[in-house]
Amino acid sequence: ARGEEAPAGQRTLLSFWLMAASLQAYVAGEGGGLLPASGALPDMTADTATYVQLQELYARQARADVAAVAAHAAHIASLESLPSDLAPLAELTRFCKNAPHLAVLRFRSVEEEYAADAPVAAELTRALAADDPSCAILYILLRASQAFAAQRGHAPGFADADVESDMPALRLCVAEQLKRLGLNGERPCPVSDDWVAEYCRWGGAETHNIASVLGGVAAQEAIKAVTRQYVPLNNTFLFNGSNGVTAVYEL
Repeated sequence: ARGEEAPAGQRTLLSFWLMAASLQAYVAGEGGGLLPASGALPDMTADTATYVQLQELYARQARADVAAVAAHAAHIASLESLPSDLAPLAELTRFCKNAPHLAVLRFRSVEEEYAADAPVAAELTRALAADDPSCAILYILLRASQAFAAQRGHAPGFADADVESDMPALRLCVAEQLKRLGLNGERPCPVSDDWVAEYCRWGGAETHNIASVLGGVAAQEAIKAVTRQYVPLNNTFLFNGSNGVTAVYEL
């Protein structure tokens, strides 16, 4: 559906991509590879008269850039038989002002992330090569722990008496997950025996301080989704409570 016949959600999507296409046309044309001026002055020291003159200059350039982008929008809308009011001037002005912060995030479901052919090896290889690979190691251990629990009905080390005996079984699950994730060629093994032992000692406990942090992150992401403001976390979020390190992986 196009134009006024499109549902509200689809109309919003059409409006966004129309403005994005118009912005791209501006950058390739009048902008000479640069984004439109935002109209905001950088931090500086200046007397009042000079500052006002600069402010007027920046605002005038921003208006001219928005007008150029609006012309591209009208042209594209005409070519694609889209309604002329799909990119209102006020919305286009806001779009151009925030153009440096535009981003498109493509998410995958948990089912897609866990699929046998999920392309996660490259992302995890980069993460394991980082200065602090602890979150990537925890991700592998979490996947291995889920496989362990599926087989045995409890988390590794859930009972104090089983901590030692669960370690070899968890190592096997780690090896299986490394193979599944396409990381079985890594030498040495990224998940050391010390990590396996510590994970079993933890025993799947849900401590209040970790729950508090993760609950806060989840609430923040929910607010972003509801208000449609700010950039959401891009796919998988990990938190290592032992050293306070966080990581986001596109898995």
